[in-house]
Amino acid sequence: MESDKNIRAVQMKILEIMKYIDSLCRKHSITYFIMGGTALGAIRHGGFIPWDDDLDIFMTPSEYAKFKDVFEKENSDKFILQEWRTTEKYLEYTLYL
Repeated sequence: MESDKNIRAVQMKILEIMKYIDSLCRKHSITYFIMGGTALGAIRHGGFIPWDDDLDIFMTPSEYAKFKDVFEKENSDKFILQEWRTTEKYLEYTLYL
């Protein structure tokens, strides 16, 4: 089914983003948690919920501040960080390709 292929492609990009975030956080001792469908998929499905197409990550404000600083210093321009404070009409923290 075409929609299954499309969602799988999105999930593979999400996995790429998650690996990048995880590597930065491990390197700089930044604590984060996966939540919601991301956590449920990891535990119940051993990966993604088949229809899930987002990444649910939580950081405390202080950990997020460290992450943001590290991201800005070390990012290879592969990803951009958008957040409600800096992106007009944006409601969530989001990392895009």
